[in-house]
Amino acid sequence: MFIKYSGLFSIYPQHEEHPFYKLLVSQWNTPMEEIKSKQEINCDEIFFLYLREIANKTNKDYFHFLFKFTVLFRECINKLKRGEELGAPDHTQNANAEQVPDTCNEFITEFMDPNDYYGLETSELIEAIQHLCFWLYVNHYTTSRLTLL
Repeated sequence: MFIKYSGLFSIYPQHEEHPFYKLLVSQWNTPMEEIKSKQEINCDEIFFLYLREIANKTNKDYFHFLFKFTVLFRECINKLKRGEELGAPDHTQNANAEQVPDTCNEFITEFMDPNDYYGLETSELIEAIQHLCFWLYVNHYTTSRLTLL
């Protein structure tokens, strides 16, 4: 994933330098009880927990789809916020997930649509967005509920 879409991650010359990649590699086998409490957790860590939880609840192909979606959504959030925090770490490394549901429209219109959805099925993508936002709400990582109009 990181190699295939390297143009997305242009601020990181090597995929091994990408902070989300580092988090996934270093923490994937860490027992869940050792992960930080919800008050101290950043958006990257929340996305990590989401992937860890769904990894055991879906098949390999659908997990791969959700993994791509999560990484792309993370990149969208950072791209949208990057202008505000020049020279700072990725926004998702510092912020919580409260803003995630509010970013969904921009994710589709400004990030996915112009890039032909990176080959992802649009209807599945909408369901993945709904699932992630519901998961965030149910697990108290956001107080916002996503509503489709």
